[in-house]
Amino acid sequence: FSLLARIRAARSFATLEGRRQCVRFRLLALIILMQSNPDHDDMVAFHVNEPDFVNELVSMLCLGTSIPEDIQILVLRVLATQCSGRPRQSSVLQAISAGGHRGTLATIMQRAIGSITGETPTGTYSYQFVEALLALVMTLLSSSSGWLCLTEVGLVPLLLPLLQDTEPTHVSLVSAGVRILETLLDLSNSTVSRSGDSDVVVTLLRDLGGVDDIVKRLQHEVGITEIATESTGA
Repeated sequence: FSLLARIRAARSFATLEGRRQCVRFRLLALIILMQSNPDHDDMVAFHVNEPDFVNELVSMLCLGTSIPEDIQILVLRVLATQCSGRPRQSSVLQAISAGGHRGTLATIMQRAIGSITGETPTGTYSYQFVEALLALVMTLLSSSSGWLCLTEVGLVPLLLPLLQDTEPTHVSLVSAGVRILETLLDLSNSTVSRSGDSDVVVTLLRDLGGVDDIVKRLQHEVGITEIATESTGA
């Protein structure tokens, strides 16, 4: 099996599309591997043999349009699956918060959400990409270290444009953004309760007009419900 796999990989590398297809297969295989509760020792051996694995994945996200978007979506899914295991999450946090990739996640989120909400002149990211990106962020928030990392990169102002997006087809993205904000606030409240410091997330949300955005969004959703109810009654 190992020999045949190497032969198939060698043959696929003859063309650019063949190499891209090989990358797709490898990424899908990694997702399946990590979701199948692999043995801890096996995963440790994998990361020992591939020390730059996570950094290389993050580098692929930094290349923008030179990498097909479906491959970038698979990269986001691999990173999210990697983060689903607490022992493996630290490598992802280190990759996006240190060295040359510091600020990468914030930049990608700003561009991706901007392309969906129309804040950027031309849309360069699809609905599926933003969905995978928000899923990664939500997975990172499963730990206090992830919360700290995302708070430091300025996650709150990046999410607020989603609250103002009233496009009906984007409802699930808005819901994901609201769940992320809710998790940020919950973790921030827990941290404040232990340390006694001021609540940075709440302060930032208030100063940036986030509370007003939430109220306006609620009014919008209630208005839609009322219209739907009246139409049904009629």
